[in-house]
Amino acid sequence: LAAEQSTASTAEVAQSASPDEDTLGSRNADPAYLQEVQLWLAKFKQYPRRLKRRGIEGIVDVSFTLNREGDLTSTTIVTSSGHPELDKAALDLLARAAPMPAIPDTDLRTEITVRLPIQYSLR
Repeated sequence: LAAEQSTASTAEVAQSASPDEDTLGSRNADPAYLQEVQLWLAKFKQYPRRLKRRGIEGIVDVSFTLNREGDLTSTTIVTSSGHPELDKAALDLLARAAPMPAIPDTDLRTEITVRLPIQYSLR
């Protein structure tokens, strides 16, 4: 359902001076890998029924770090939706989706940090 799709057009992945420590905004990862991660997340997304019934919508901007194997090593809410229940749903999504696709062999980093908005919309 379109109402349950996450917005991922502004996904960012970046790298700092150390290839093992990523920070947002300095280097993009392979777009095919980002798309793979986004499609993977979409499989696990759930819109909390209670929030749907109440008409609660919002966007949760999340950042998460994956190791080479795709294991989730950290999660952060960068910008809250303003609804704690939606924020929790976004973090629950990340936990359910782990492990995610492994970092491609062509990328030498041992971990990667991804930032993207997760949208909960009734439209």
